[in-house]
Amino acid sequence: MRRRQVVALDGVSLDVWPGDRLGIVGESGSGKSTLARLLLALEDPDEGEVRFRGSPVRASCRAGLGALRRNVQIVFQDPLGSLDPRMRVGASIAEPLRSLGVEGDRDQRVAELLEAVGLPPGAARRYPHQLSGGQRQRVAIARALAPRPSVLVADEPVSSLDVSVRAQVLNLLDDLVERYGLTLVFISHDLGVVRHVADRVAVLYRGRIVEEGPADAVLGSPAHPYTQALLEAVPRVGGAITAPPAEACGRGRSPAGEAAGPLDGPGAGCDYSWRCPLAEARCARERPVLRGPGRPTDGPAGEHKAACHLAFGGRMAP
Repeated sequence: MRRRQVVALDGVSLDVWPGDRLGIVGESGSGKSTLARLLLALEDPDEGEVRFRGSPVRASCRAGLGALRRNVQIVFQDPLGSLDPRMRVGASIAEPLRSLGVEGDRDQRVAELLEAVGLPPGAARRYPHQLSGGQRQRVAIARALAPRPSVLVADEPVSSLDVSVRAQVLNLLDDLVERYGLTLVFISHDLGVVRHVADRVAVLYRGRIVEEGPADAVLGSPAHPYTQALLEAVPRVGGAITAPPAEACGRGRSPAGEAAGPLDGPGAGCDYSWRCPLAEARCARERPVLRGPGRPTDGPAGEHKAACHLAFGGRMAP
């Protein structure tokens, strides 16, 4: 049987600047977690490179990895799976300090971090299974902050939590990012959650960025039908999420087909064309590029851009 190769990421290019709050959004299988692993140099890309402060970093090369590990930390989706069940909370938080050679009073640092994430000092003597899900995620956040990183990558940090504690953890992350001046890369499938923490959004579909720009623009006036479909899937309670305007690309029509789609995709055309309710013949034969309203090129950094022939009122068409 011939093995099919699935490309997790293809042609993704992102700049993350100090102080950014970048939200990376997409459904399961879109490449979000693979992108996080590349950002952390846990894996090497087959092509291209990841740069940290202008210097390339690779998982297979020790040069530069020390600085990356100290400055870029991650909060994983499942705190029970990311914390060693045989280690007490205090030891888990202090472990990055020891492994990265961070000097200073480790016990004092652990106490400071427990207070910062809203846990009592006695939590240091407990094991992960003795804590609730929300408390465990607070421990995971404290552990990520231990070496004083400048960049925090949060990979679906609230998706495994009860709805009642999600808002608490999101507010905590928001406060900590502000207090410590962190750069935040927040990965989620939930646009409602991303709206709460991000000021810039990149939408991934099948390993490609299909829309990117300021959060207010992307989430308020989505230019790609896939982004609109994600917004329409967000539960709305008390008007917390504003529905996209009718004139946005997609016009309130839901996509057809399953999320994953055929492995081989539509060939040279748009990956989303097979489930897009607005797809035209051109969409199946010509892949759209990521660009802004009426621009023949990529446009300036920070501009609202989409990879759709019909976006921005169809003004992208040549």
